[in-house]
Amino acid sequence: MEPALQSMAVSIAPPQRRGAANSTFLCAYDMGIGLGGGIAGVLIDMIGYNYMFAIIAIANILSILIYIAIGQKHPSSLTYRLKMQKEKQA
Repeated sequence: MEPALQSMAVSIAPPQRRGAANSTFLCAYDMGIGLGGGIAGVLIDMIGYNYMFAIIAIANILSILIYIAIGQKHPSSLTYRLKMQKEKQA
């Protein structure tokens, strides 16, 4: 997923801002990994491994659903681009 999301972030940036888009994406990605590990550690300490994995699984499923609901309307999504191509052909 990471390469696909990175290419989406860079492809919607204007050519002169692609370096900044790439840098911003990678910084956010690194922060997510760091915070995710810390949050998982706190959850393990508070409620144990089983519930931590359940909470993280639910959070992942919710994030995918949110991405599908919102992402299809964004110019970087394949669904949006295909829709625009169909409208141009019609």
